Amino acid sequence: MNIGKNIKFYRNKLHISQKDLAYKIGVLPKQLSFIENNNEEPSITQLKKISEVLNIPVTYFFIEEKSENSNYPELHSIEKRLKKLAITLSCEAVNSKC
Repeated sequence: MNIGKNIKFYRNKLHISQKDLAYKIGVLPKQLSFIENNNEEPSITQLKKISEVLNIPVTYFFIEEKSENSNYPELHSIEKRLKKLAITLSCEAVNSKC
């Protein structure tokens, strides 16, 4: 999955520097670089902040490029992660531990 690649794509599309986005989400530019290069996975909180700054749904970070070699098990894995993320975000919205 290329979450980092998608973050970088949308950040560049909006002409936001890596340094500016890092500052706005409360991380160092080096950490955002690690995330964008898929060397580090962003936390759910970081994904939520990034989506707010970029004004896009969190789900956009999980979109894969279509290819002839796409496989269904990976799609199932993505679906499970999105459901887990949705539950977590819902819990955060009501300040509840689920």
